[in-house]
Amino acid sequence: GSVSKGQAPGVIHGSKKNQKQQDLQLISKTQSELTTISKKGDIANTGNSTISNEDNDNDDDDDDHRPLLHPEYIHLYISTCISTCESMNYDRHLQNKSVRLVCVFLQSLIRNGIVSVEDLFVEVQAFCIEFSRIREAAALFQILKSR
Repeated sequence: GSVSKGQAPGVIHGSKKNQKQQDLQLISKTQSELTTISKKGDIANTGNSTISNEDNDNDDDDDDHRPLLHPEYIHLYISTCISTCESMNYDRHLQNKSVRLVCVFLQSLIRNGIVSVEDLFVEVQAFCIEFSRIREAAALFQILKSR
């Protein structure tokens, strides 16, 4: 079996295995963060602030509403997700799953008005073209083209 193989391939395989384990942990953490952001995002988009304790009787307070996350943070996070997907060449199945998750996440951000298409167009368009074999990437590309 695998015991008779040389030590050097085992070391290389071990580093790939460690990288895969790190990526799986990152994906798991990211999924839970995205769930939290998504739930909070629904509240944020209604204009009701969960951050302050003030009673807002005036319906014109939408100007005072601050997003839960700074737009630059969201853009950096998206860029990191994209580069992580692009670097997962060692495991095609994990890469495909990650690309699908990122695409669905981006579709949700665009649909809910959390990010504007113009801010991300070039980077996300290149990402969609690179992974055009994946249905969710093709759908995201169509959303980018339609806006």
